Amino acid sequence: RRVLFRSHIRGDLVDKHKDTAAMLIESGMRGCHIGVETLHKQASKAISKPWSGNKAKDWIPKIKQDVWKNVNVTVNLIVGLPYEPLKSMAETLYWVLENKLSAVFYCYGVIQEAREENPSYIGKNHSLYGIEFNEDKWYTEITNELEMVHTRDYFNLKVSKTTPPDSWDTNLLTGYG
Repeated sequence: RRVLFRSHIRGDLVDKHKDTAAMLIESGMRGCHIGVETLHKQASKAISKPWSGNKAKDWIPKIKQDVWKNVNVTVNLIVGLPYEPLKSMAETLYWVLENKLSAVFYCYGVIQEAREENPSYIGKNHSLYGIEFNEDKWYTEITNELEMVHTRDYFNLKVSKTTPPDSWDTNLLTGYG
């Protein structure tokens, strides 16, 4: 009996090792999340995800239409990353909708990172990225935490009205029969 599964996938590795995409299907993958975070080149470089800013925009729709046409693909994205303007975030939402992708948008949580015992490089060096704090909220010249919370919620609502449930929701629903 073959086991069906859902997984978190590194798109950069599947893209690099072309035969992996088909092998995942053959092994039972029916849903996946791809941690893209951003399609903006400068922001993706800042968070050490250069593949996302360079190749994800073309690769994900192509693999979804080809090898993974029967896979519930969900793209994980973050709004409010360093250097990414609001226009770019909106373009990412339009890309998701235009390609009929399932997506989950998150709000960048630099304030938690800055306070953790072992914060990320950005959390530790937030001022190098133009991130400052005011009354327990972060802000930059581009945006602020409250605006990004509203943006995240709006983007997720738009996506939820136009795409099927993401693969984690599908997993939950499968458990209900």
